[in-house]
Amino acid sequence: MLTKRIIPVIQVRNYQIVKSRRFDDYRVVGNFEQTVAVYNRRRVDELIIQDIGASKDGSGPSPRILKVLSRDLDVPLTYGGGISSTGHIEQCLANGCDRVALNHATLDNPQLVREASAAFGSQCIVGSVDYTHQENGVMVFDHVTGKPTDVTLHDHLARLLDAGIGELLLTDVDRDGMMAGYDDKLAGLVNGVSSPVLINGGCGSPDHIADVSDHFVGCCMGSLFLYTKFGYKDVKDALSARNVLVR
Repeated sequence: MLTKRIIPVIQVRNYQIVKSRRFDDYRVVGNFEQTVAVYNRRRVDELIIQDIGASKDGSGPSPRILKVLSRDLDVPLTYGGGISSTGHIEQCLANGCDRVALNHATLDNPQLVREASAAFGSQCIVGSVDYTHQENGVMVFDHVTGKPTDVTLHDHLARLLDAGIGELLLTDVDRDGMMAGYDDKLAGLVNGVSSPVLINGGCGSPDHIADVSDHFVGCCMGSLFLYTKFGYKDVKDALSARNVLVR
C-alpha cells in the first residue's frame, strides 16, 4: 500500500498568507516568507502555493514569490496562480517549483494542458479544480468570477485526463475553511479516474484525513495548521495510530 501525502496549502495575496471560508471572507493569517520557512524546517511531504491575487487579476506568476521559492528549499513545491501560458510554467519550473497547478486556465484555455504536458511532462502538471454541489449536479466553480460554471465536474475531469493531466487537486468550495471534514461523496465521483487525486477543502482534524485517506493519494489542508493545536508531526503521529501509512 502506498504512503499517503499530507500536504499543507498556502493561499497568498499581496505577499501575505490569507485563509478563506467558502472562497470568501479572506483573512490575513501570516507572513509568506516566514510560513514557507517553517514548513521547510518541518520537512513536509509537499507544499502547495496558491497565489490568489495573481489568479484574480491574471497577472502571471509573482516574481517576488518565485524569488522565495527559488531558494534552496528541501520540500517539493507546487505553484498555482495566474498561470496562462507555457512561458509562465517554464518560469515557475526554473525558479524552484517542481510542479505547477493550472486552474482557471483549464476553463479558459483547455489546450494549455495538452501543450504543457507535451512540453514539460505530465508529471509536472496538476489540474486544480474547484467544485460545488448544486441542484443540477456537481459543477466546476470559477474562482475568478466567484460563480459555478455550467460545466459538470465529470465532464471537466474527462477533458483534463484526455489532455494528459498528471494529477488532480480537487477542492470542495462549500467546505473550504469550514473544518467540518472532507467531501465524503468525492471518492464515488472520481472512482475509475486514471490520474492520482488529491482531496482538499474541509480538514479540521487528523480524523478527517483518516476518514478519506483510502480513496486518495494525498490530503491537502490549510486551516488545520492555522487554527488548531495540531502541528505537522502531530498529524502524522495521529494518522499512524489509525494505521494510515504516511511518509
